[in-house]
Amino acid sequence: MASVIIPAFQAAVNRRQAQLSKLHRQSAILSMSSTSSGGDGFATDILEQKRREMESQEHIRKLVSQAKRLFDTIDKWDAMAPVGMGDGVETFLEGWLDEVLRRCEVDEEVDMVASAR
Repeated sequence: MASVIIPAFQAAVNRRQAQLSKLHRQSAILSMSSTSSGGDGFATDILEQKRREMESQEHIRKLVSQAKRLFDTIDKWDAMAPVGMGDGVETFLEGWLDEVLRRCEVDEEVDMVASAR
């Protein structure tokens, strides 16, 4: 479980950070061209948006860290008194992931049926 969900969370944070960096590079170019043409208000808006985006990114990173600790704690408690989840699934978090994947499969099947019409 920890080898799937937590790395996926961390990869998503890194992916969002890469996208944020790309957006900031683009907005820096816009800001420079706007400032040279006298658009100081536009540059201020871009800086404020950048600040909000960075603040949000940091909060998301911290929440992912909290989620990792939560999953680790759930795993620890489950390992202290394992009962299994049935259908060959041994741990609680594996069972949880199985439930998530089942719901994703159902959504994909519904989407395929809808698009076939």
